[in-house]
Amino acid sequence: MSRLFAITLIVFASQLCANPISAGEIVIIVSNELKIKNISKRKLKDLYWGRERFIGNTPVTLLDTSEETQKVFLKKYFNRSLSNYRMLWNKMIFSGRASPPKVINDCKSIIKQVEESSSTIAYIDKDDLEKYQNAKVKVLQVSQ
Repeated sequence: MSRLFAITLIVFASQLCANPISAGEIVIIVSNELKIKNISKRKLKDLYWGRERFIGNTPVTLLDTSEETQKVFLKKYFNRSLSNYRMLWNKMIFSGRASPPKVINDCKSIIKQVEESSSTIAYIDKDDLEKYQNAKVKVLQVSQ
C-alpha cells in the first residue's frame, strides 16, 4: 500500500512542472510591466548570487523553482552546481547580507506571482510557460 502511495506521489509531483532535464529550455520571465527586454548573464548572476538587488532603480524579487529546474538553470547560465549555489546562500544568510530567492515549486504559481508583481524575476521551463499562453509575462533575452 505504501509503495503505491509513493509511486502516486512521484507521478503527481512530476506533473507540477515538466522535467527540465528531458524537456529542455529554461527561460527567464518578468512581468510585462518591467521595462526591460534583455538581461546580461553577468547581471542575472549578480542578482541570483545576492550581489545586486536592483535593475536600474527598481528593487527586484527573485524566485527559484523546483530542484531539477534549478540544476538546469544554474548549469546553463552560471556553470555552477546546486550544492555550490546553496553553499553561497548559506554564507549570505549566516552573514546577514541577503535573503535567498523564494522557492515556489508549482509553475502556475510562479507565473501568477510574476504577473502580479512588476518587479519579480523567475525562471521556468519553456514548455511549462507555453501551457499558459495568456500569461501576462514576457521572456527576457539573456545576452553574454
